[in-house]
Amino acid sequence: MTSAIASTMPSTRLGAGSLALGFLGERQKLKRKRSDKERDRAVRVVVPARALGCVRASLEQAALLSLPLVLHLVGEEDDSVEDSDACVEMAAELGVTLISCREGDESKMTALAVQAAPSMVLHKNASKIPAEEDAVYDLPQTKGGDIEISDKYEYHGPTDAVSVVVVFGHAAASDALRTTGLLVVKTWPAGADEMAKVLPETVKTVGILGGQQESLFRQMLPLGLRVTLVSLTSRALGEFTGSEVEQQKTAEKEKIDIDEEEQEEDKVTVEDVTKGLLFKEALGTKTTLPKLPAKTYAVTVKENRRLTPSHYHRHIFHLELDLGDSGLTYEIGEALGVHPENSPQEVQEFAATYPLDLDEIVSYRTEEGRQTQTTYQALRRLDLWGRPPKKFYLDLSEHATDPKEKERLAHLASPAGKDEFKQRSDVDMLTYEDILQEFPSARPTFTTLAAMVGPVKRREYSIASCQRLAPSIVALMVVVVGWTDGRGRARSGHASTYLSRLSPGAPLTVSVKPSVMKLPTDPMAPLIMAGLGTGLAPFRAFVQHRALEKSLGKEVGPVLLYIGARHQREEYCYGEEWEAYAASGVITLLSTAFSRDQLHKVYIQDRMRQTLPQIADAYLAKHGSFYLCGPTWPVPDVTAVLEEAVASLSTDTKIDTRAEMDRLKDQHRFVLEVY
Repeated sequence: MTSAIASTMPSTRLGAGSLALGFLGERQKLKRKRSDKERDRAVRVVVPARALGCVRASLEQAALLSLPLVLHLVGEEDDSVEDSDACVEMAAELGVTLISCREGDESKMTALAVQAAPSMVLHKNASKIPAEEDAVYDLPQTKGGDIEISDKYEYHGPTDAVSVVVVFGHAAASDALRTTGLLVVKTWPAGADEMAKVLPETVKTVGILGGQQESLFRQMLPLGLRVTLVSLTSRALGEFTGSEVEQQKTAEKEKIDIDEEEQEEDKVTVEDVTKGLLFKEALGTKTTLPKLPAKTYAVTVKENRRLTPSHYHRHIFHLELDLGDSGLTYEIGEALGVHPENSPQEVQEFAATYPLDLDEIVSYRTEEGRQTQTTYQALRRLDLWGRPPKKFYLDLSEHATDPKEKERLAHLASPAGKDEFKQRSDVDMLTYEDILQEFPSARPTFTTLAAMVGPVKRREYSIASCQRLAPSIVALMVVVVGWTDGRGRARSGHASTYLSRLSPGAPLTVSVKPSVMKLPTDPMAPLIMAGLGTGLAPFRAFVQHRALEKSLGKEVGPVLLYIGARHQREEYCYGEEWEAYAASGVITLLSTAFSRDQLHKVYIQDRMRQTLPQIADAYLAKHGSFYLCGPTWPVPDVTAVLEEAVASLSTDTKIDTRAEMDRLKDQHRFVLEVY
């Protein structure tokens, strides 16, 4: 399985870096340039299911941009329980299709995944996954092509069943389930109406089984005028015969009593049953071991210093945080998760147009449990200015009272609206707030809206300091992201703008994200680092660490630092530090590429090629490690330079430089932190 994974994607860190989708997309683009006849293809990526969290950011990006990504997730042979639950939960949160594939169905289910891309496919055996060059990854020339309902569901059980248990990707039936059927959902999201078509007409009760954790959630599915409320423990499942039920009562649908105070939050609908396939999150039901949020720390701003001139259009700043008595510790190369808040002005304007009473006390569910606070406090932390996935359009359509708005929202969430959705998400970059303003008849209650939108996502920034050198602080290097969207509106990054406005003494909630971007264990191992823009942040920490070791009298290996930016005058961030480290011998080769300071643009890969002998010696002859941090676009060119270095030291004229680069990736000596 390792080789399959290594050949598919470069090594990435478990922090601010994400899967190099840009690199993969660039590779597909180059293929198309070489052959006009070659069809567009989906991007194939294989990762262990246990590493799902590492690729979440990239999968979220693929979902927002409707990229043709097929992510194959390989579960552990001995325990796919946690893998399945985590995959289902993430698929629902991001609005992507999840497919459970059993052995023998790999080609068929991969073809289904390509049609539904972006998508995830859950396997137990990596060796059976179709290869990258397989024709199954060709994107269909025309949209659609109806998927057979039998490819999405399997019903097991008698034709006269009166109860059905619904599970995702787990087909296990027993003779003991004499009057109980088993519906296996093989693709997510699933539709309640579609499910009803597969079930026998005799079914009155449907329970949703919590994935491989064997927890059965209490649900009701009003297939007819009468419903049955059932509560089963996971241990009772194997003994269930259709009559042995912990609690059971039958009531007419119209006469179900619901407490008025709980009605808006706890009322169960047909679609809620389908959402029960989320297992851990179904209608607030918790498993024995609930998902815990990242450990957070309260710190304060010590310094907020602009690194670029005030007249310059790019606002890059150095943010230094005082750890105080927070107890926060971090390692070299890790990222700091920042938990931003919406501005008071944004909140007040949104509340006025929705409308909402900012002083009203509201109670709603989150991953941390039930929250009780004012509407104002809740709105400060709601991701209203983030970009919504398709799932939000579909959910919002259920609350639209205007038939045209309802139809329009449903269309945008459907396969037929794929191109328009991509335009809205990728080009227009519409936010949750934009969508709510566009469809004024869709006004879910605040508690429902909070569940649909979710909290502001934390943003991760590479740490630009070494804690051994400065134990009480953590530093970040941040650029305020700005752009003009497809509708001509000036936009800016939510978190970067929030951080840029913080004054010394301001409180901030942060968390630490572990990383695979680590220094070599051997202090004599050379470091070759290429940083573009704010991609210099982790290398500042690397160099500080090597400088500290050197000051303590320890021998350290060579440090080669390549810096890429637009203009030296405006963007040579931390320039005095780099020059001082070079003068003291900590940095043994300092090379800068300021692309727009001369007629001929010079990029970081050009500076690397000019010093190819030094790279070959440090990287290959002396077994160094190479790190690239910054945007994705230079990855192919930088990789090409490293392949040239490999070829320059080889006596074999037929050496496979790509295979050698794959070997270096496997050894964690070629590490990318790209975004």
